[in-house]
Amino acid sequence: MILLIAVPLGLFIIAKTLFEINNGNASRKWSTTQGVVTHSGEFTTHRVSDGIMRKSTSSFFQYEYTVNGEKQIGTRIFFGDFFLSMIGINAGKKYAAGYEIGQTVTVYYKPSKPADSVLLPGVKNLVYAGFAAGMGVIAAGFLLLYI
Repeated sequence: MILLIAVPLGLFIIAKTLFEINNGNASRKWSTTQGVVTHSGEFTTHRVSDGIMRKSTSSFFQYEYTVNGEKQIGTRIFFGDFFLSMIGINAGKKYAAGYEIGQTVTVYYKPSKPADSVLLPGVKNLVYAGFAAGMGVIAAGFLLLYI
């Protein structure tokens, strides 16, 4: 039963890591335009779970840019933020702190799909740990099968 969860989850992590690496590497050759940071900060949410008030803080970052006369909205600072947030690292907060509302930024966008954009092209090295994490989840599933 555990394998029915561990193997697909591990494969998902590996596939998502490959997707991030592929897009990150491709983004180095994407077209560029100027954009403006419209939101940069944090927001706090409160919710009640099992009778306990829980508070969580999240980062929110957004920029606007125009391609061929059409306004686009982007939120991605770099490729790999998905993996980092999945393992509990709020990299968005760290990187968003470097931008101020109203700041002009260079936006890298995919020419065939201008809605896909990023501010820092390429891939952060930590993203490659996604392979290890995916394999670890799969291996843990097999290990638990025999315990």
